[in-house]
Amino acid sequence: MKRLLACAALIVVALSVTALAATRHYHGAVRRGGSVSFQATIHRGEIRRVHDFAWRNIPVHCDQGFFKARGRFTFSARVNDRRKFRFSGANATSAATAKGRFDLTGQKARGIFRIRGDLEPGTADNCDSGKRHWRAHHGA
Repeated sequence: MKRLLACAALIVVALSVTALAATRHYHGAVRRGGSVSFQATIHRGEIRRVHDFAWRNIPVHCDQGFFKARGRFTFSARVNDRRKFRFSGANATSAATAKGRFDLTGQKARGIFRIRGDLEPGTADNCDSGKRHWRAHHGA
């Protein structure tokens, strides 16, 4: 009987902790073309982490002309007490940075995104998207 009660208590605690953490999905547009999407983890009513930050169809200027870039950050970023977050990642040939800030209600976010480097060596060299402003909102 004690084991049954202990198991039941553990299940109740696990369910209540899961209920406190939630995920919100955001989607939005990038100025001058493209889109961004990401997820935010909410814990006890506060946005704690941003993950799965992805971009699609971002126009970039390369030595060979214009291309459209897509990709994602495979890690998460912590959201600080002023509602700000920042991603920075690189591979052997290119780098991408994104920073953003949530509004007071956590329903909207905005920020700046940039890609630089060789997207496809030999095909898309010395590329730069420039600073691209983006806006996203919850529930899109």
